[in-house]
Amino acid sequence: MSKKTLNHANLSALGSDRLADLLMEVSTGSADIKRRLRLELSHDLGPAELGRDVRKRLVALRRSTSFVGWRKRKALIKDLQTQVDMIIGKIGPTDPTLAFDLLWQFLELAPSVYERTDDSRGDIGDVFRGAILAFDDIAERALLDPTILASRVWDAVSDNGYGEFDGIIGLVAPALGAAGFIHLKSLVTTYADTPLDDAGDEHEAIHFLRELRSSNSSYRADQKAARIKMVLQDIAIAEGDTGAYIAQYSQDDLTRPDISAEVAQLMLAEGKSKEALALLEAADLEGWAFRQEKWDDVLIVCLIALDRVNDAQAHRWKRFCATLNANYLRAYLKALPDFEDIEAEDRARTHALQFPDAMTALRFLLEW
Repeated sequence: MSKKTLNHANLSALGSDRLADLLMEVSTGSADIKRRLRLELSHDLGPAELGRDVRKRLVALRRSTSFVGWRKRKALIKDLQTQVDMIIGKIGPTDPTLAFDLLWQFLELAPSVYERTDDSRGDIGDVFRGAILAFDDIAERALLDPTILASRVWDAVSDNGYGEFDGIIGLVAPALGAAGFIHLKSLVTTYADTPLDDAGDEHEAIHFLRELRSSNSSYRADQKAARIKMVLQDIAIAEGDTGAYIAQYSQDDLTRPDISAEVAQLMLAEGKSKEALALLEAADLEGWAFRQEKWDDVLIVCLIALDRVNDAQAHRWKRFCATLNANYLRAYLKALPDFEDIEAEDRARTHALQFPDAMTALRFLLEW
């Protein structure tokens, strides 16, 4: 390999003094490189010093109001990712409590960033979605008061306009513990018992405008009910309480094919195959064709779990004939004995050639 190739070995051979001179040279006029070098110097002084620098940068980013155009998008994404890397990779291993606080502050930054950028490509959101996953490790090692953490979690999920705190309850569940979950549930109960007129301190005009945004006069009540259900279901998942999760759905909800499929999956995980099948069979499929595929998939799994393989096969063939969905046909053929699959495939091809929707048939045949 050439000694001029840019790699670790060749650059190390230049020596520390020469590399320091080069870094000073390339950092001239580049705020990003200077900022990165300062962070590395702060890291050598300890996590507390690095934490101060990261916190200062997060405050600066939050105070910024200028719109970030396409020319500056990459720089912003790189800056955000650098702060995450410093928190998770540099501070987290030695001071998880500080890292937890900084990571939380980073996520609180999300609304101000989204409001001044166009994230139609989703790459800025990817940084925030990747950052929140670090709580799974950091929260468990950090020294946190469960009650204070529960209040912090409730504040976050109550004002989660951009979804930056989606999944936070499950990620910090070990740190919350029994005491934290008790307090979190009490906060949800208090909120649920608070009359709508007292639910916030917004001006009356703001309340009026919110009502105008929806044809439903109970817009605020629906929003409140949805928030309560979401939080209680997240708590139920974190605590492994399937019954509490299902209890948040009404009987009408459970007749929807997508919701019945979701709940049936939970029942199957607990070995309640018969109950899952009963729930699925009680679903109202009328008018929900675009959401039926998940219901079909769970029904087939349920039938197999009950050792009703023939029924599962019959349903696969029925759904293939109705939709020409190749996934059903593949699963159907795979479960057949040798040689029978060839005959069944010929039968499927004949059915496709006679299918009323020519474009659907053409797509299937080309894919197949």
